[in-house]
Amino acid sequence: MLPRRALRPHSLLAGALLLGTGLAAAHPPLPAQAAEAPSLVVEAAGGPIPYVVGADVTALRIEMKGGDGGVDGGRGGLVTGLLPVTPGQTLHLVVGGQGGGYDRDDPAAPHPDRFPGGVNGGGPGGGGASSLRQSGGGGGATDIRTSPDDPSSRLMVAGGGGGGGGGQDAYLAGTGGDAGAPGSACRAGSRAEPGTETTGGAVALCTSTHGTDGDFGVGGAGGGSARTVDGIAGGGGGGGWYGGGGGSGGRYSGGQRFFPSSGAGGSNHVDASVTDSTSGVSSGTESRRDGYIAVTAVRSPAPPSGPPGATAPPIPPAPPVPTPTSPPTAAPRPQPSVPPWLESLVRQYHPALRHWWQGRS
Repeated sequence: MLPRRALRPHSLLAGALLLGTGLAAAHPPLPAQAAEAPSLVVEAAGGPIPYVVGADVTALRIEMKGGDGGVDGGRGGLVTGLLPVTPGQTLHLVVGGQGGGYDRDDPAAPHPDRFPGGVNGGGPGGGGASSLRQSGGGGGATDIRTSPDDPSSRLMVAGGGGGGGGGQDAYLAGTGGDAGAPGSACRAGSRAEPGTETTGGAVALCTSTHGTDGDFGVGGAGGGSARTVDGIAGGGGGGGWYGGGGGSGGRYSGGQRFFPSSGAGGSNHVDASVTDSTSGVSSGTESRRDGYIAVTAVRSPAPPSGPPGATAPPIPPAPPVPTPTSPPTAAPRPQPSVPPWLESLVRQYHPALRHWWQGRS
């Protein structure tokens, strides 16, 4: 897994291109050499960003995180895998944004009627009489897809976390559900359910205004409150393959706390073509933030050198090893031939020579 901060030196600094653009923004395609780079990281929410696969690339190693929910929202999903690709193919990257929410350190800061959900499907939080009574929006999903405007073409999805319920101190609601997890339950009623592989999460049903169910690619909206003074809003659902359900509003009345419910998280998704995949939830104690996507190109083996069709020259056979032989045997020296008459004289008249002759024969 790639540490998030360790990825930053390779970032495309896409924030200047993506902030405020939304999903409908158009961007020039990244050059082919970008796909061949060892690592490509986009951390700024937005998209889609075209990504052109390099000429020698056969697969992409992907790591992606969904946006976290706002106002103590749930954590975004974390998905990894090896995605098969073809050279020249164009894919599209979308990074989920963190859900909107108030700043506990500056509660008097200006705020909208309701805080928005994160880019790419996060559901908006419910409205309230003040920022402290408003809930957080759900986090947006991060994904990689084959068509820029078709969410059904998504190959890998990291769901967004659900938005936290509104309130402070006595009014405080629970945190949003992590990706794939339900939201916190209200005091009297049901909790928001997470998105799944086949359906959106159901909305929470509490004592006040209800939100909406999650749907394909979109988290449900958080419910507000029918009471304008002591009403507290429910959190928005996180985006995902299917979005999480929105939370329901609550109130504080007569010393009783009718807590609102938080939004549920959206679901992760991994296409069947992806191998070596993992699907879970991001962790850590760092503050909530946008998602990210990291892409590493996997190249095919280098072709053999030389002209097409050339083959390596044959290896000559090893020379034969000579077999050792015994040294040649000297031929016996031939004895001189003696005429018979001389032999008879030697035997008869020369005894000393006779012994020599007998030894010779």
